[in-house]
Amino acid sequence: MTGAAELFTQSSSSLQLYNFSVQEDKISTMKTTLVLAALVAVAVAAPPASHDQHHVVILKQQLHNNIGTGEGYEFSFEQDDGQKRQEYAEPIQVIAKDGSSQTAYRVRGSYSYQHPDTKQEYTVTYVADENGFVADYPKNLH
Repeated sequence: MTGAAELFTQSSSSLQLYNFSVQEDKISTMKTTLVLAALVAVAVAAPPASHDQHHVVILKQQLHNNIGTGEGYEFSFEQDDGQKRQEYAEPIQVIAKDGSSQTAYRVRGSYSYQHPDTKQEYTVTYVADENGFVADYPKNLH
C-alpha cells in the first residue's frame, strides 16, 4: 500500500471510531433524557396531598421545669385523638466511672394511644435511669 492509501485507510477507521463514539454519546444522552422525562411524568401524575387531614388538638398540657433548681421536671399532655403522655424526672446520685458522685435524673413516664379501629387504649410505661431504658408495654400489641 502506498503512503496516501495507508493514510486514507487509517483516517477512515479513525472516522468510523469517531462516528461510533458520537453515536454512543447520543444514545447515552437520549437514555438520560428519557429517564428524566419519566421521573417528571411520575412527579406530575402523583396525587396532590390531602387537605382533609384531621389536625390534632391539644386538650390539656402541663409543664413544670425545675431542672435549674435541681428538682427535675414534669410534663403531661392529652390530645383529642386519645393520645396521652406524662413524664417526670427526679434527681438521683450516681457514681461516675472515676468514682465521683454526680447528679443524674431518673425519668418515669407513660404514653397512651387508641387503636384507630377498635378504640382500645394501649398504655406503655417506662423508666430511664442509671440502669438504662426499660419499657413495660401491653403484651397484646401486634
